[in-house]
Amino acid sequence: MIHYMDDILIGSNNFEEMYAKLERVLTVLRECGLTLNLDKCKLYEQSITFLGHQIHDGGISPGEVKTNAISMFPTPTNVTELLYGYEPRDILKNTLTSVIQNQEQRMMTDVELDTLRADAATRVNDKRAAAKKRYDAKHAKPTQYKLGDIVLVENEPISTGTSRKLEPRYKGPFIVNKVLPNDRYLVEDIPQAQRKQRHYKSVYASDKMKRRCELPEDDQDDGDD
Repeated sequence: MIHYMDDILIGSNNFEEMYAKLERVLTVLRECGLTLNLDKCKLYEQSITFLGHQIHDGGISPGEVKTNAISMFPTPTNVTELLYGYEPRDILKNTLTSVIQNQEQRMMTDVELDTLRADAATRVNDKRAAAKKRYDAKHAKPTQYKLGDIVLVENEPISTGTSRKLEPRYKGPFIVNKVLPNDRYLVEDIPQAQRKQRHYKSVYASDKMKRRCELPEDDQDDGDD
């Protein structure tokens, strides 16, 4: 139940629940000596409009009357319409007010307005592109792995209350068994190299993985000698 000033809204999942709630509310109103205007009461409605919102079984959405009024609002054609509902922060430094107060300022034609709007849209898109370029320059692209790659993954030791400074940062090695969307990978124990009794398998993001360092074959042979 929701009440706002002298309005009371009662919601329910079924008829029986609504009947029980309505009976309790009417009982309380009677005990408090309050009365209702029957002509304004709406009972067992599937959808209602309240405070500019449409309330229905699917949730709450903006009211159609308000949204239609905004979408159909005509383009201002004079000073009064332009400043309707506009409250400048500093009237002495406000550019819009100073331009309007200039009696020599002429009204722009429709062609000039369209050109100005197109220029504003172009500037906005240019700013967005520049912001994205700056963001991408500071963030490296995620490393791409392929099926069968041998990798290490970040170690997340269980918290025991003791210092984990000397814990290894990575664990493994594991093999990439499946490439998933959004730079995610399914890794699991290397076949015939399982370190624990239970076969390990989990999904990791690219930034939580790194390639396992391996020596070239020639270096490995020299070490054996």
